[in-house]
Formats: sequence, structure tokens, C-alpha cells
Amino acid sequence: MKFKGWDWTELTKAFRIKVKGKDDDQLLQETKDYLHNCLYNGSKKEKKCADTVREFLKALYKDSRKWDYRYPLWKGLGEIKHDETLIIYTVRLLEDMWV
Repeated sequence: MKFKGWDWTELTKAFRIKVKGKDDDQLLQETKDYLHNCLYNGSKKEKKCADTVREFLKALYKDSRKWDYRYPLWKGLGEIKHDETLIIYTVRLLEDMWV
């Protein structure tokens, strides 16, 4: 999936979470739950989730450099090599991932 780097809902869509009829709070929680499940469903799924998050963070970093003072955080987070650590901190920071 090609990310624009606008906000965390791009991950929601990339993970094919149904969005119709749900508010942002519901979608945020479902996206966090999906990421947590990636950690407990085997290394292949964990790797795929982590790689998707890294691609999103690259786009978020690129787009946020123009508008947002937090862009170094997104770059650093995206450079974390350990998949589990990346996913854990993505869950913690997810609602702040927007430009």
C-alpha cells in the first residue's frame, strides 16, 4: 500500500479494518488491538505488521517535515529494527501519528 503520511487511519485501512459506521475512538482501539495481535500470532505476521508500520512511518516522516515539529520522532521510530519494540511503541503513540 502506498501511504500518504497523513494520519494513523492509513494503517487502519492497510490492515483492512472495517471503518464504516465507526467513530475514530473505535477505529483507534481496533487498530491498536490488531497491532497487539500481530505480536502474538507468530513471527511472520509480526514481521509483516512491523514492515507495514515502517512504510507508514517513512511517509509520515516525509510529510510531517513540512508541518510538524515531531518529525524526528517518526524517523527514529521507523528505524527501530526490533519488530516487537516497534509495534509496542507504535501502539503507545498511534493517536499522535498525524500531520
